[in-house]
Amino acid sequence: MTQKLLKKKPKKGSKNAKPITKTEDCESFFNFFSPPQVPDDDEDIDEDTVMMNFIKSIEMIGDISFLLV
Repeated sequence: MTQKLLKKKPKKGSKNAKPITKTEDCESFFNFFSPPQVPDDDEDIDEDTVMMNFIKSIEMIGDISFLLV
C-alpha cells in the first residue's frame, strides 16, 4: 500500500532481456505515524537536520488539516 512497483524495460541490445522490477516507497498518510529515526550518538545530531524534520512535520500536519476542511 505504501510502496510503488516500478517495471522498467531494458534497453535495446542489452544482454538481459528480462524487465527490471523495483519497489519504491511512496508518500502515504500511514508514514505520518512512523517514529522518526534518532541517531545513536548525541554528537551526530545536527541542528539544521532537526529543524528541517520539524518543518516537514508541520507541513504534513498542514496538508492533513487542509484535506479535512
